[in-house]
Amino acid sequence: MQHPAGIDVETKIARLEGKYKLEPRMNSLLNERLRGDSSGFRRRSNEADIKASLEEFLNGKIGSHFLIEGVSRLSGGAGNETHAFDLVRGSSRRRLILRVKAPGACCDTHIPSEFQMMRAVQHFLPIAEPLYVAEGTDDFGAPAIICGYVEGVQAPPSEQSKASGMGAVFGEGLRQKLAPQFINFEADLHAFDWSASDLSHFAQPRPNTTDAIDWRLAFWDRVWEQDQIEEHPTIVLVREWLEKHKPPADKISLLHGDFRNGNFFYDPSSGRITGILDWELCSLGDRHCDLGYTMLPAWGHVDRNGNFLNAGLATFDEFKHRYEARSGLTIDPERLHYYVIFNIWWSAIALLGTALNHAANQRTQMDVMYNLISGKGGYDICDLNRMIVGN
Repeated sequence: MQHPAGIDVETKIARLEGKYKLEPRMNSLLNERLRGDSSGFRRRSNEADIKASLEEFLNGKIGSHFLIEGVSRLSGGAGNETHAFDLVRGSSRRRLILRVKAPGACCDTHIPSEFQMMRAVQHFLPIAEPLYVAEGTDDFGAPAIICGYVEGVQAPPSEQSKASGMGAVFGEGLRQKLAPQFINFEADLHAFDWSASDLSHFAQPRPNTTDAIDWRLAFWDRVWEQDQIEEHPTIVLVREWLEKHKPPADKISLLHGDFRNGNFFYDPSSGRITGILDWELCSLGDRHCDLGYTMLPAWGHVDRNGNFLNAGLATFDEFKHRYEARSGLTIDPERLHYYVIFNIWWSAIALLGTALNHAANQRTQMDVMYNLISGKGGYDICDLNRMIVGN
């Protein structure tokens, strides 16, 4: 296969693999994407095709005595094509979700490891029950997960038009109900002893080393080289700062990767969180990587008293007090600052590099949205200039 620029793809892959040492599962994803660059985005399946694929797949899992009914496509979830359906077995009817990896997502994700992570946490966090995984492309045209259906909403009605939950305002009464649950769940995730869990798809970083951040930096370095539309000095300067200041991880935790407002469902009547969503960016690493992402400026807002609410839910002091009491783990301000900068840096790469590259090369049906949200990439660059370059 020839790369669109005329360079042999396998030659390019060999060069990139020699240059960047990253986690094997993520290395494979980037290789697969390079090999498929000239194919364009996959045409979406219609409901009849999805039903037929579900029937064939589930027949191999649970036998032939079932019906698939009520197949419908759901909105949202740009990294996946999401379909709801009813699995009918005798007098039993269960609403389930099929999530099929979509081409051209702005973050490369690995469905088999996401499934393993969900299996590892399902007994102590509220999530959609992970039932089946299709690791290859034979069943649904791309890797896919079948999981339970979670009831709830992501934001109050007045906030539901905001992209990805950015800056969502819950209101004081609802905030007081949601914040303790949200913080407790993140604390429980990071404190969990995962040593007996099947996480065979993940490379395991060593504690008290920089393994985890080394792999993440190498991943985003390679993504930037593959996807950049043009070079940007802030990306280079911040990368140098990240290399110079990278901290060892005192404990290796399970990380969600996208733990924020907009990525959980709650019951609007009771304020109970019913499901933590979107585990695509999960990994093993330093808890401060998750915490830094939760506390990104874009997810929060200033309340009427002038206090910044992280993820629209809690001040830093409120978050720190509850998190440390719940988990028995400390929040180190220096490591937190490092990972806030790291998360803004990779966000800029994903939005100004990958998203725009996919849109320009017609690899995605999300081209209009990607051109819109690339504006946040400019916002990220401004934050990085203020936090690093300006100092």
